[in-house]
Amino acid sequence: MARIYVDPGHGGSDPGAVANGVREADVALAVARRVVDHLRRHGMDVRMSRTGDTTKSLQARTNEANAWGADAYVSVHCNAAASASANGFEVWHTVFVDKSKGDELARAILRWLDELTPLANRGAKSKAGAGGRDYYHVIRETRMPAVIVECGFVTNPNDARYLASASGQAALAEAIARGVVEWAGLAWRPLEAPAPQPAPAPKPAAKPGPFADVPADHRFAAAIQWAKERGITVGYGDGTFRPDQPVTRAEVVAMLYRALHKQG
Repeated sequence: MARIYVDPGHGGSDPGAVANGVREADVALAVARRVVDHLRRHGMDVRMSRTGDTTKSLQARTNEANAWGADAYVSVHCNAAASASANGFEVWHTVFVDKSKGDELARAILRWLDELTPLANRGAKSKAGAGGRDYYHVIRETRMPAVIVECGFVTNPNDARYLASASGQAALAEAIARGVVEWAGLAWRPLEAPAPQPAPAPKPAAKPGPFADVPADHRFAAAIQWAKERGITVGYGDGTFRPDQPVTRAEVVAMLYRALHKQG
């Protein structure tokens, strides 16, 4: 069972990049939670660096992943730039390609981000720091393949709208999870569609009443039916009775005459 450490960047006192009404820490956590759900349903053992808006140092995160013996470290972030035109996603990995499979994990995630999101593909990248070592702490200080997924730029209005949307976060999470699942040599299992609900039983046809406008459940249906059957009252040519229409004196006399005539 693969052990995957999922790290939503920033949190708590560190909101990360903030622009266009979007906080990096919020997006990272929302996406990471969905990633975790996908990985767990594929049988992976997963831990998160944080599950809420809490503060946690980079050293604490990498120490935890190392002590746990994670097989991969996936850090989820958003990008920012001085220019609002900068846009798209990118995935960072170690500069030591022969030492780690981090570059393979980065490219697997990158392929799925390109496939499932409309954002620009800025590629897989690495950056060296002092002494030729990795520049980024979570890549440099981990003892397992580690990647940083920059999901898009909060400073770009179009990217920001996508990052803040539930549909965008769902697509980003699926892409990241698909990359991890592929890298681990597993087959992706789509989410099961909800079981179809049985169609509601058709309502029974209304029981016909004595006239088209006098249904069987009319409060006077039985009396009207009785009078109709005995010829005391008749309907109109269109098959209606018009039960709420006022009765003339002549109609009352006619009904009495018919009733007495039938009895005689």
